Amino acid sequence: MSTTRTIARLRDIHLDEHHRIGSRTRETLVSPEDCPALGAFGIRLCGRSRALRGFSFSRLRPPIRQVLACESGTGEVLIGGEWIRLAPGQAYCTPNGAPHAYRASTATPWSLVWVTYEPDAHAWPAVLDQPVVLPIDTRPLSAAVDGLARELLSARDPAMFARWADLLHHHVHRGLARTAGDPRLAQLWEAVAADLGDPWTLGDLARRLSIGPEQLRRLCLAELGRTPMRHVAELRLARAATLLSATPLSVEEIANHVGYANAFAFSTAFRRRYAVPPARFRAGNR
Repeated sequence: MSTTRTIARLRDIHLDEHHRIGSRTRETLVSPEDCPALGAFGIRLCGRSRALRGFSFSRLRPPIRQVLACESGTGEVLIGGEWIRLAPGQAYCTPNGAPHAYRASTATPWSLVWVTYEPDAHAWPAVLDQPVVLPIDTRPLSAAVDGLARELLSARDPAMFARWADLLHHHVHRGLARTAGDPRLAQLWEAVAADLGDPWTLGDLARRLSIGPEQLRRLCLAELGRTPMRHVAELRLARAATLLSATPLSVEEIANHVGYANAFAFSTAFRRRYAVPPARFRAGNR
């Protein structure tokens, strides 16, 4: 259904642009102003809502992309001009510019966890061009939002903000990729994660999938929002963060283990990603 026809259908059922939280709804919100690491992933806002009747949103030409996942209770979302039930373990996924609406429709609290992306963020499978309902595991999304909110109220450590933001973004992509993604990519990243010390190149990665480097680059941008080699770097640095927190290995040993030529190159990349050098990160996570 075209955007124009969808807007006409919304107006046929007496829906216009509105954003109503309701006086009894309670929300936890985290923005890039609170946590700059969210901005690196194009996340405009994330949060959790305990919505009650009166909670209602209708957006006709929204300049956002959003995942709205139901943890408990039930509400209603608009799909193809019809109201349908959004139950626990389901997510309402709405791409940039696509008219959509959702509302709490019963007296029972409707618990939601949600992530809103900027319209130009490389964070959305290209095949999702209309609102859809997908199955999703809400637990890791909730844990990541809660982690961000707790950090906001406590130490406000940039390294911890970066880790929670990365986890949140990763779990959004994982949830969307289960339906929209190419299963070959999951197999590729499992192979890379099993041997991060290997000097992976774009050509090596493409050959494992029997496709060309440019095709792999486009595939990764569509599904992950980053290039193949950027994703390899993310895997290396995430593993390094775990090793710093959980093992006595030296910085030099960790650098070698995750595929960096020397400790200086590793420390530079790590500080760029987590906003602190490896030694300080380790000291703050022991």
